[in-house]
Amino acid sequence: MAETPLIVNLGKEQIIGIFHKPKSDGKHPLIIMVHGFMGNKSGSPSGLFVSLARKLAKSQYCVFRFDFRGSGDSDGDFEGQSIDTELTDLNSVIDFACRNKHVDKNRIALLGHSRGGFLSVIQAAKDPRVKSAVLLAPLVFIKPLWSQSDYTRKLFRGIKKTGSAINYWGFKFTKNLLDTDFRWDNIIEHSKKVKIPVLILHGTHDTSVPVSQARKLYKNLNCKKALKELEATNHIFTQEKDMEKVLDLTRKWFDETI
Repeated sequence: MAETPLIVNLGKEQIIGIFHKPKSDGKHPLIIMVHGFMGNKSGSPSGLFVSLARKLAKSQYCVFRFDFRGSGDSDGDFEGQSIDTELTDLNSVIDFACRNKHVDKNRIALLGHSRGGFLSVIQAAKDPRVKSAVLLAPLVFIKPLWSQSDYTRKLFRGIKKTGSAINYWGFKFTKNLLDTDFRWDNIIEHSKKVKIPVLILHGTHDTSVPVSQARKLYKNLNCKKALKELEATNHIFTQEKDMEKVLDLTRKWFDETI
């Protein structure tokens, strides 16, 4: 099993990712991991994507996990990041992956976490190259998140008043981010156009994106679908038992659908 840093060139900027390849030669199905807001190619502080990628590679899947521009090791500044730029990045990553000699370009799937799930639904609705998807704690409705706590409401007011605001972790939120978030708002209409199999995994103790969002997404999907609610699980699946459950369900889903 090999792990290789790869560079996706997008204009004058670079997207940095890690490509996981099984030990065996030949072409393999590919899973592209799509990280969430303020995230990176590790998937979470606990390394959700790293663990999943290594274990999936042992099951004969190629995996590519990458940083959106403005995140992690990729070029760009976070304040220039938006759903628009992330969708451009994701499409470029799929283009790049289809040219890899180890990848069966007819067997490509997306695994998106949080905002990455939001993006994966939009991409799957329009891209025939995507054959299956797993969504981990997917964001479905954006606007409610800006008003779900005193803190997010304070950030919102700061952006509206001065054009930007800096959060607890030092990320600069701009009016461009707010405007594009509100323009996209939700993925319900996109979900109705998805024709590929979709598995949703969501923790019942998720305080970042409530499980009610996953239930509404599931209701509106018109494809082969499944929703698994993981009891007492948080937004980033930090406990070992949660990680094992996510791996088992994800692997079985992809084994059956790509």
